Amino acid sequence: MYEQRMTRTQLAKKLGVTPPAVTTMLGYHVYKTDRLIQLSQLFNFNFFRYIADQIPIDDPPKLAPVDQSAQIKITEQAATIESLNLQITQLQSQIASLTEDNEYLKKIIDTFSAITKKQKP
Repeated sequence: MYEQRMTRTQLAKKLGVTPPAVTTMLGYHVYKTDRLIQLSQLFNFNFFRYIADQIPIDDPPKLAPVDQSAQIKITEQAATIESLNLQITQLQSQIASLTEDNEYLKKIIDTFSAITKKQKP
């Protein structure tokens, strides 16, 4: 609160309570979870992480920091996969069209063969 140069009156307005309620609240050693969430969002500070870091138990284990280069590679690979899927769809469509053309050409060849056989003496 002091770092953000916020008065108790300003904090009270943001929390939707009276200034005396803020004074009382600041004297608490226990906060309701929803109030702590509200304060975390207001001050852009994760009080839950701060509290959890004070407990010497690693269960559940802390998440490893995100490797930015790995995240970039994952994003690039996802884009490549999306592009390849689009190409697969286009190729499947072309194959279907060519298969249809092939069947049509086979019928033409069969018809032509039948006509030429009839014309031979």
